[in-house]
Amino acid sequence: MLVLTRQKNDKVVIQVAGLSIEITVVETRGDRVRIGFDGPRDFKIIRSELIDEVKAENKSAATLKAGEIGELGAA
Repeated sequence: MLVLTRQKNDKVVIQVAGLSIEITVVETRGDRVRIGFDGPRDFKIIRSELIDEVKAENKSAATLKAGEIGELGAA
């Protein structure tokens, strides 16, 4: 993991396969930091906690028993 110290309005650019994403420190307040992302519109930026939730839901759905699947359709 790369750890950088940045101040308000400082920027970091990530370049991958010809694409550039610019990350800007918008505001710092106590232990919270607001950051902005600028890049191609078709490039998805997703918060990690949402990815974790989707993974947990997928794992839960994959472990349903045959009887439970039928019950879902009846609801």
